[in-house]
Amino acid sequence: MAEESRLVGLLLLPEFSQFGLAAVTESLFVANWLSGRRRYRWQTLSLDGRAVRSSAGQKLPVDAGIGEATRFDLLLVLASFDVRRHARDPALKAWLRRVARHGATIGSIETASEVVAAAGLLDGLPVAVHWDNLQGFAESHPRCDAVSQLYTRSEDRLTCAGQSATLDMVLAWIA
Repeated sequence: MAEESRLVGLLLLPEFSQFGLAAVTESLFVANWLSGRRRYRWQTLSLDGRAVRSSAGQKLPVDAGIGEATRFDLLLVLASFDVRRHARDPALKAWLRRVARHGATIGSIETASEVVAAAGLLDGLPVAVHWDNLQGFAESHPRCDAVSQLYTRSEDRLTCAGQSATLDMVLAWIA
């Protein structure tokens, strides 16, 4: 029986890091190439379905808005700068909780942990936070265990401090 491919959602919040996006998509592409079949598919998302500007200033078109999809095997939220305003967005937090209820593993890349934690999806778990944000994250999210690690992995949550740690986290999930 043929193995069904796994769908990865990539929610790109404004000012996301292109490095993180490339680490995810290239890892999935290479896994498909090495296996000789399409084991992973991915879909890029934005809050409104329109193109998203990266931290480097480039606009990237996306496949859909968050209201259009909720079923993923893995949903990765990518953020870098100006993430706190998204952590206060009730519609985004409700959508993240809905995606989690539908069985997706939820992952956060770089400062996206702020949003996922604000949605209550990281309570009681270790959360990998970049050293520059560690103290602030710990103060803002006391129900989470902020740790200075490259990435963390629990049964249905992934977090990473960003940049090259993204590659480590995605490879661990693929494995």
